[in-house]
Amino acid sequence: MIEPLACCIRGLRNTGTGFNDTVLIIGAGPIGLMHLQLSLIAVSLCIFILFPQIIEAPVALVFGT
Repeated sequence: MIEPLACCIRGLRNTGTGFNDTVLIIGAGPIGLMHLQLSLIAVSLCIFILFPQIIEAPVALVFGT
């Protein structure tokens, strides 16, 4: 799980995501949920998640609270 997490951290760093930013995450699979957690840690102002499969929605709600 270290390599996917490192990719997520690098992606957030490359985009300059930080305090008071708006974030769009497409998909709520393992990588999307890692991006969600990292965006919460970075104190993003607004986080949107697009769910290609509705079954992912409850999991993202749990990880996002």
